[in-house]
Amino acid sequence: MRGDIVFISVLLICLWRGASSKFLRNVDPSFVGREVSNCTVRGTPGLICTTCSTVAKCVKSGYQWLTIPVETCNATQKCNVKKGGCSLDPGPCTDRPDKINCEFEGFAPDAFDCQKYHYCSGANESSISKECRNNFAFNIKNGKCDLNAINAPTCKRLPLNCSIGGYSEAWPEDKNLFYICTMEESGLRPQFHRCDDGFEYDNNQHNCVKGHGGGNQGGNLEAVPEICTDLVNYPDPEDKYSYYHCVELQKKPEHITCDWGQIFDPKKLKCVCGFWSAL
Repeated sequence: MRGDIVFISVLLICLWRGASSKFLRNVDPSFVGREVSNCTVRGTPGLICTTCSTVAKCVKSGYQWLTIPVETCNATQKCNVKKGGCSLDPGPCTDRPDKINCEFEGFAPDAFDCQKYHYCSGANESSISKECRNNFAFNIKNGKCDLNAINAPTCKRLPLNCSIGGYSEAWPEDKNLFYICTMEESGLRPQFHRCDDGFEYDNNQHNCVKGHGGGNQGGNLEAVPEICTDLVNYPDPEDKYSYYHCVELQKKPEHITCDWGQIFDPKKLKCVCGFWSAL
């Protein structure tokens, strides 16, 4: 009887910590979006949107990058590099929120631009938007920017077009992830959701079914780097209650221990309630 009481108490504390952390955590400065209107930061030649209404061209001159103004869009157009400048076609600058309303914790792709993605600290939170450097696109399989933005299937498929409310579809690269076209203030927009671990979304049944979808955004376990090259978490190979967190590029990763009653999940790349699994 006494053992049952202790177990229930630990479970309640663990669940409370998980829920309260959404309200107590500060915004991680490493998830502030990259400024992509700067030629020096982008580091590649070609057109760039200095704003959503102005187009410029990046030209490298010696060790410096020149930003040369090219075009100013009219009231009905937006800067769209993929279309060669100002365009009426949907693109990254299409009138839409910079953030998404989160339905789960973890990474979510951007429905309009394959070089952008979102980090969600939890359900019912606003996302923190990020963008891949250079010509890389976001890979939902491992949570990194390691796809070629020129020929990646994801880039060819975007932007998503929501024309029918309630339309839903699994994300091809990760069928544990799916989107539903829902009405927002600005019109119909794709809203991302995840099935439970071990389930994937079936486009025909319009439901999550038992499959191989594990919500694994971590991929294969990687060695902890000495210097951070990606803003991700790495499991501690010697301690399942701890992990290494890269909060800033070109800095050493920080060693963090999960709250009491939690373990680090190498698939979800976060601390989860797991006291009972360690008994």
